[in-house]
Amino acid sequence: MIASLLQTITARKGLTIWVPALLAFVISALPTLWQGIPEPIIEDEWGYLLTADTFAEGRLANPTHEYWDLMEAVHQFHVPTYNSKYPPGQSLF
Repeated sequence: MIASLLQTITARKGLTIWVPALLAFVISALPTLWQGIPEPIIEDEWGYLLTADTFAEGRLANPTHEYWDLMEAVHQFHVPTYNSKYPPGQSLF
């Protein structure tokens, strides 16, 4: 049964590409479905979330906070705008 399934998959070029990709996505998404979305742990993740929230609100950058000099953030810029120092690709995804 498994051998015939594998032969069917490998006989078609499209299935050879999409079946492993979808299988990998489903396997990596299962822990999130059971445990929920994890809280950010590493400081980089806070920067990515800031940029993702900024894009979700329809902006490219946030205005500088009134008390920016009192806020301490390693991976974020406050002047001239409040945003992450990382490239926006991962946050945009």
